[in-house]
Amino acid sequence: MPTIDTGPRAIVLLALTGLLVAGCSRRAAAPPPTPIPSASAGPAAVAATSPPPQPPPPAQEPPEQVLRELITRQYEAIYDLGGLPVTVTANGYSGKLLAKIYSARKNRCVQGPPLPPGVFDCSLDLMVTMWWKGRREPSEPGQHAARLKVVQDANGVWLDCMQHQQRDHICQRGRR
Repeated sequence: MPTIDTGPRAIVLLALTGLLVAGCSRRAAAPPPTPIPSASAGPAAVAATSPPPQPPPPAQEPPEQVLRELITRQYEAIYDLGGLPVTVTANGYSGKLLAKIYSARKNRCVQGPPLPPGVFDCSLDLMVTMWWKGRREPSEPGQHAARLKVVQDANGVWLDCMQHQQRDHICQRGRR
């Protein structure tokens, strides 16, 4: 059976290995902090480093007509794609679900701390028909609730945040 060397050479080799591992595991030095221009440097230096001013977030909720148009676009996009793929877990039936909006009413809109500035979370009461693709559309619409997150861009156009989920989009960072 081989023996483990515990002599002075093994201890020195172990210490050097530990130093090498510790030296390689250090993180790169942090970049130096960017200097903050002082007021004594002049207003031109302060203005050069500050971001361009953004219009303030809208104080008013989006109008009902705007919400109706945005939710209708969502449902039309699903319809144009051939329906929403659905699987019923109770019996394993798979198919595509189609839906058509008959009316949409704004219930309420909130703007709060969990949302970025200027983003509204709106709830809508819809009257819709839903049916499996390939079957007959029902004659009577039923009630359905929906939610939309919307934001107004710098040009005053209301945007549906479901359509704009990029990380740098106004829906993610808000209006400041």
